[in-house]
Amino acid sequence: MAKNEEHIRSKLRLSHIKLPGFARNVGGSSSLFCELFGTGSAEDTFWLDSSNRDEGRARFSFMGGRGGDIWRRITYSISDDVGVAKVEDAAGQCEEKVLENGFLDYLNDQLQLYSCRKEDCKPLPFEFNGGFVGYLGYELKVECGAQMSCHKSPFPDASFFLADRLVVVDHSNEDVYILALYEDLSPHNQALKGGVGKPADKKAPRERSDDSVQRLQPGLSSKDASIHGDGTSNDIITKGVFATELCSCSSRCMSNIGAESGTEVSRFCSGSDSQASAEAWMVETVEKILGMSQIDENALLCRRLSTCLASSSGIDDPSSTFTSRKTRNEYLKDVGQCLDYIRDGESYEICLTTQLQKKINSQKPLRLYLTLRETNPAPYAAWLQFGAAGPCICCSSPERFLRLDSSGTLEAKPIKGTLPRGSSPQEDEMLRSQLEHSEKDRAENLMIVDLLRNDLGRVCQPGSVHVPSLMKVETYSTVHTMVSTVRGKKKEEVTPVDCVRAAFPGGSMTGAPKMRTLEILDTVESSARGIYSGTIGFFSFNNSFDLNIVIRTVIIYNGEASIGAGGAIVSLSDPEAEYAEMLLKTKASVRAVSLFENETDPSTNQEHKGCPLPF
Repeated sequence: MAKNEEHIRSKLRLSHIKLPGFARNVGGSSSLFCELFGTGSAEDTFWLDSSNRDEGRARFSFMGGRGGDIWRRITYSISDDVGVAKVEDAAGQCEEKVLENGFLDYLNDQLQLYSCRKEDCKPLPFEFNGGFVGYLGYELKVECGAQMSCHKSPFPDASFFLADRLVVVDHSNEDVYILALYEDLSPHNQALKGGVGKPADKKAPRERSDDSVQRLQPGLSSKDASIHGDGTSNDIITKGVFATELCSCSSRCMSNIGAESGTEVSRFCSGSDSQASAEAWMVETVEKILGMSQIDENALLCRRLSTCLASSSGIDDPSSTFTSRKTRNEYLKDVGQCLDYIRDGESYEICLTTQLQKKINSQKPLRLYLTLRETNPAPYAAWLQFGAAGPCICCSSPERFLRLDSSGTLEAKPIKGTLPRGSSPQEDEMLRSQLEHSEKDRAENLMIVDLLRNDLGRVCQPGSVHVPSLMKVETYSTVHTMVSTVRGKKKEEVTPVDCVRAAFPGGSMTGAPKMRTLEILDTVESSARGIYSGTIGFFSFNNSFDLNIVIRTVIIYNGEASIGAGGAIVSLSDPEAEYAEMLLKTKASVRAVSLFENETDPSTNQEHKGCPLPF
């Protein structure tokens, strides 16, 4: 691996293909993911899924699988105060590293090793153009200022993919982008012109074979797109309704997009094996997309779920299917203990949590995620499957933890305050208004806003931290929530990982003051939170990131499903109401698991048996 480690220190180039409006043609991002990455057990795949895009909450979805030369799977666990990272590359070669300075320092160092030409990324409307995708578990708080953690997570404390190939869906117009990174090994990091690690042969210019243009699937309306073979020339290569745009791409593989693609393609020579491999994957991916049925096969699952929901009863009650780590009386006792700490002046707000667990058939877990995203769509949802061993994460989070854009703007969107949806439009509006004017919920939200203003103030320019939106009520499938927005301008010398370190774990999952409250939670809660209460998202090579808060999530690991939930305890809290709120927050996840089990258990739902799922 020493050779490989040196190998990935090279500068990077980015190629991309754009298929305008094509997600609409093939049934949306779920159909794309299932076709491209969802076969078998969907090992080593990710899907940062904006499955709820109301009010512009999220615009892009990112998906990918096991990649190319740069791809890695990194899992990190803390044991006896020593952190060990297991790193596997795309060829299956593995090594273990003791990270003496912890995972966040390692991640920071890794991000500094890579850079991608800004010119390659300029045509893209999104921030993530390759980088790290994964999660940070709650117990990683020990690297963010917490003195200790009394509980050992049963999951890896952090897991990430180094993603060098991905597919992106722009939900504003249903455009699909296929992206691939490869190493720039040319002298002085100029545009790649020769073989691996060799200067270009000036006597062997790029070859273009005009007579190789292929016309396929005639009768499509005409629309031009372009290829930028060397970053400067513009050659019209594609005509047709799909209007494929290929930037910074000049692979000989582009001569064979596929017999059913409906495109015209010119043949070019590639500059290196790394580039050729990346672009061959892009071509293969385009072939798969262009060959997809234009019927929304995922609608079959949606209709089946609707039938199941209409006939279901009792599956929202976790006591009927799950075992809680805390009984009702134990949870009420914990709430009382938190209130004692608050009355004694030890904390203002304590975010108490527990977890529900049950054994589960872990085959085809992607079906569970498809069920969850259909029954509880969310703007910061995610699917992650780390190898055969897992963990597998099915997340429908409505909450953004922290986002840093390429201009240096840092944003947090904490949620505090939750009520259920009503059974009628009148009751629904009454509950929404009740939440909006709730003294207790407004107090919870304001405390966390103040906490995050302090967290962001540690890494932002003086005077730049502000609150553009305070206590706005947002509505989701099962709940109303109260959301605020905190923004600031990052200091120039601060790295993206520094920003995360300053605010992790998210204040909405801890309480205030944070450090003392973390100590209290270690005392009151009897087990590790693990991935729940942590964060999922990406760190891009352009120094941006976007991370959620891991809530409304099912974790599958070692044949067991776990769901975390809780709520903020303040001086106005009523123990019975807090217990009811905790159960409410499990509702969507419990229902998804129950529907998934009914789908996969041949002894149940015989009337639906045999209806195909989109695989």
